[in-house]
Amino acid sequence: PDGVHDLGGLVTWLKKRGEGFEEALDDMSGVRVAVNQEMAELDHPLTDQDEVAVFPPMTGGNAAEAPT
Repeated sequence: PDGVHDLGGLVTWLKKRGEGFEEALDDMSGVRVAVNQEMAELDHPLTDQDEVAVFPPMTGGNAAEAPT
């Protein structure tokens, strides 16, 4: 989307898309995010060609237990 340059910006943009997105992404502490199939932090820059995947805790997204 226009004006989105990193993962944090994408999360903010998604939260504004509706209540379901806002609820799902409100607490990012247990959510893992990958860019082009590699785990990334919220300050990771994005390009138009990037593939982004979001893994909630129930699918193994618990950041506290994930290897770095």
